[in-house]
Amino acid sequence: MVGGNYYTWFKDEGAEPRKILYQLENLGIAKIDRKKLKDKGWYEYNWVLTKKGETLVEKDKNLKKLWNEGKVIEFYNILKEILEDKHV
Repeated sequence: MVGGNYYTWFKDEGAEPRKILYQLENLGIAKIDRKKLKDKGWYEYNWVLTKKGETLVEKDKNLKKLWNEGKVIEFYNILKEILEDKHV
């Protein structure tokens, strides 16, 4: 069958970071990247920074460190502060 509805179930563990990643996607800062695995025909999905996200991270060493360490909640909290300061 081609097409159709696909359902994904997530464990409660990691729900907050996942929610934040989708918020970062809505802000245009992160996106899901898909890479096909050679052996099985499956795909591997990873969150990566967009050009906008890369620009922000290159300007702030703390953001870069947190992103590279996968500390999504801390990354988002600092990012919110930065974005709020720009709008003031």
